[in-house]
Amino acid sequence: MAIPAGITMVAGGGFHGKSTLLDALAVGCYNHIPGDGREFVVTSPKIVSVQGEDGRSVTNVDISPFINNLPGGVSTRSFSTQDASGSTSMAAGVVEALELGADTLLFDEDTCATNFLIRDARMQKLIRADPITPLIFKVRALFREHHCSSILVIGGCGDYCDVADLVLEMRDYKCYNVTEEARRISKDFPSVVNVHEGKSVEEEFGQVRPRIIVPYSLPGANAKVTSRRRTTIDIGAESLDLAKLSQLVHDSQTRAIASALKFCARSTGPKGLAALLQELERALDREGLAPLMASDATEFFLARPRSLEVGMAINRLRSVSLSYGDAI
Repeated sequence: MAIPAGITMVAGGGFHGKSTLLDALAVGCYNHIPGDGREFVVTSPKIVSVQGEDGRSVTNVDISPFINNLPGGVSTRSFSTQDASGSTSMAAGVVEALELGADTLLFDEDTCATNFLIRDARMQKLIRADPITPLIFKVRALFREHHCSSILVIGGCGDYCDVADLVLEMRDYKCYNVTEEARRISKDFPSVVNVHEGKSVEEEFGQVRPRIIVPYSLPGANAKVTSRRRTTIDIGAESLDLAKLSQLVHDSQTRAIASALKFCARSTGPKGLAALLQELERALDREGLAPLMASDATEFFLARPRSLEVGMAINRLRSVSLSYGDAI
């Protein structure tokens, strides 16, 4: 079985294996040893799981593809908050993942903000001033303009049948291709997708602009940086919560991220966030984990993390300096 590039909807009844399949795809970016049970689940190394994350920090992210016209005239072209809602955290998560080079996004409705995924016809009629453009109206443009596929576990909203290239049903932990049946049902039961508030579903996604990072805003040589299990890095008095980075699978990766933050802080001058992470990747390709074991390192027994997770950790730092400009 292969899942092609594009938009894939995974449907099915409760407890039939939808989320289990998505979890296996999420860690398919790693190699697995024979007998692991997942050694044949292979996905892109640039696949990213996006979840709702109430309370996370967001620093100058252009979330306007999804959210506009906030009360009070607050701009979403360079949006910052120390306490993101479910929908703003997901909008930021998608744009940040694209900036870091993700080519496939995973969404599970159980861990997503519902109003980010869908707004049905009745709610569109009732609430005229909603600033959110749900993912369902942007997912095709996301693939068309940015070549980023989406795989979505959807158990309660059939409108996604209209935008999916492939519809899979999980039934008794077995997977069935029900795309043709989904298309027949779509013709019989019109949805909100074909006409979205008078606009074509083929609307644009929007530009993903690179941001500039100031490396010295990261924890430097004198900062006390320690990891606490898989989900937390303590930086002085700040606790960096990585619990929603579900593709971190071992605390040795979290320890490596703690050291990687210090490595990145040693870089000179402002530069694009993606360019800074490319520097890290080149150093690790060239020297293994040695660059993370510098004289100021406090973490040992490391496993190499993906630069995607390092970037996502940086994006959650409350003290980081990120802004839009011409990437270096």
